[in-house]
Amino acid sequence: MTLYLIILFNFLALSILWGAIAFAYRTLKPARYWLAACVLLTATGGTLMLVGNGESLRLEIFGNVLSIVAIGQFSIGLRIFFGKPARPSITLAVVLGVVLMMVLPEIRDSVAARNLAFSSARIVLLVIVLVILLDETRYAVGRRIGIVGVSITTLGHVGLIAGDYLMLRQITEEDGYYLLTSYALLASIFGAVVWSLGFAVMTIERLHDDVAMIADVDDLTGLPSRRVITRQFRSLAAAPGDVHSLLLFDLDKFKPVNDTFGHAAGDAALRHFATIARQSMRESDVIARLGGDEFCAILPHTRAADAEAIASRVLAALQATPVDWKGDPIHVSSSVGIAEWDTREDAQFAVLISRADAALYTIKSGGGGKIAIYEPVVTEHRLLVASR
Repeated sequence: MTLYLIILFNFLALSILWGAIAFAYRTLKPARYWLAACVLLTATGGTLMLVGNGESLRLEIFGNVLSIVAIGQFSIGLRIFFGKPARPSITLAVVLGVVLMMVLPEIRDSVAARNLAFSSARIVLLVIVLVILLDETRYAVGRRIGIVGVSITTLGHVGLIAGDYLMLRQITEEDGYYLLTSYALLASIFGAVVWSLGFAVMTIERLHDDVAMIADVDDLTGLPSRRVITRQFRSLAAAPGDVHSLLLFDLDKFKPVNDTFGHAAGDAALRHFATIARQSMRESDVIARLGGDEFCAILPHTRAADAEAIASRVLAALQATPVDWKGDPIHVSSSVGIAEWDTREDAQFAVLISRADAALYTIKSGGGGKIAIYEPVVTEHRLLVASR
C-alpha cells in the first residue's frame, strides 16, 4: 500500500510537470504522450491501492494494464521526439497479449503468475525505450539520464520477475517474496522518475537548439544571420597565414520597389536575391542577411580579384532573372563592396564591414550593378574602384 501511494504521488507530481510543458509548448507533441503516461501511472497507483489485499481481481488486472499502456505512451512519445514513426500497434499488441493471458486459469488464479505476466509485458516496452535512447546521439545530457533511469526500472522488473519465478517454483516463502518484490518495485519507481526527468532535460536541450536555430537563420530569406557569419569570420581568423574576402551587398533602389509594388513584393525581391546569390556562389562561401536590404558574404581562401569575379557572377544572374510579381517584372540589382583581409592582420569583423561599406559608398550614387574593391595600401583612406 505504501509503494502504491508513492506511485500515485510521484506520478501526480510528474503529471503536473508534463502538463505545464504540454500547455506552454503546444507544438511539442511528445509532451502530450508523456503527460498521458504520467496520468496513467498516477491512476495505476490509485487503482492498485483500491485492490487492497487482492480481493478485486478485475481492479488488479486493470491497474497493471494501465501501467503497461503508460510505458507504451512513453515509448510512442520518444519515437515522435526523435522523428520516428509512432507505431502504437506495438503497445496494443503487448496489451492484448497480457489480457489474453489473464484468460488462462493457471495464470489468472495465481498472484505470482499474474505479476510475472505483467512484469514481462512492461519489460518488453522498457527494452524498446532503452533501444531508442541508445540508438540516438542527440540531446546527450537528457538522453543519458533517461538511459540510467530506464536501466534501473528494467533491472527492477528483472527483480520482480525473479521473485515471481521463485514463488511459482516454491523456492521462497511468501515473506521473502514480498520483501524482494517490494525492493524491486521501489527500484522501478525510482528509475521511472529518473527517466521522466531525463526526458524533461532532453526537452530543454531541444528547445535550446530550436532557439539557437531561430537566432542563426533569417526567417524571411532562409539565409544565415549575422551571428553565423561572425562565427565564420572568427573561425577563419583563428588560422593565420591565409587571405579571405568579405563582400557587402546593398540592393539598389530597393525603397521604390516597396513604394510601387508593396512590402510583399519587397520581401519577394529579398528572397529572390538570396536564392540567386546562393546559387551563384561556391559551396564554401557563406552569405548572410545583415538586415533590411543589406547582405554580407565571406569567401574563404579568396583574394579580392577572385571575389570580384564571383560578385560579377551574382550581379549577372540578377540582371538575367527579374522577379515575376503578379505579371510585372521587378529588376533587382545590387552594388557590392569588397574587402580583402590577411589573417595575420589583427582585424575585427566590424572593421572589415566598414572597409567594404566605404568601398560601397563610392559607387552607390553612380547607379546600380557595380563593384568596388577597398584598397588600403595606396593611402590611408583611398579606394581603388573597379566598376562593372
